[in-house]
Amino acid sequence: MSKQILRPQKNYKNIYLFSSLENYGKKRKNSLKTIHFDDNDCIVVFNSPNLYVQKLLKDKIINYCFCRGFGRHLGEIKKVIENNILDIANTEIIHEENPQLSNAFSKFKNFSLRNGIYINNNKIDVSNYFKNMGYVPDNPNHYSPSMGFKAIIMLKLLYPDAHFYLVGFENIEKKIILCHNYKYEMEYLEKNNIQYLFL
Repeated sequence: MSKQILRPQKNYKNIYLFSSLENYGKKRKNSLKTIHFDDNDCIVVFNSPNLYVQKLLKDKIINYCFCRGFGRHLGEIKKVIENNILDIANTEIIHEENPQLSNAFSKFKNFSLRNGIYINNNKIDVSNYFKNMGYVPDNPNHYSPSMGFKAIIMLKLLYPDAHFYLVGFENIEKKIILCHNYKYEMEYLEKNNIQYLFL
């Protein structure tokens, strides 16, 4: 397989990441009504965008989709793809699917973390790159960070001066430890030169 190289699409200043949290709640929905996207904003979704996100972004171009792409996650993202829920015709999909076992993303420009993705000569994979950053699993079975955290790190490499708007990322914000070490993830954002705002 040829070397996977992920390059910047354009010079994005604002990056909006919409988590696949099932319910955003009334307060968050009200605050999101004030967002006015422009052509220099980057829009990112994950696994299975909730109904509110589908409605909010219905007429917007989705620049990136980060998804696990296997197990139950594959079924979720396939619904988004097959039902034309969002404008993803030109979306770049970053996933953890094994391309040799499935071709669910073959119609799209897609990149598999299982095979390593190069950004500015950094090889990003499912877990080793993040372990070298200092990521420590809270559980032996949880060997890699959340997809949201991976997206932030990869997009930061692509767009070092961008400001990140994290929508529905309360697991990281509250340093909750569930299936990922969100405490580490939040502390990494706090200690490094990443401009972010939780929405």
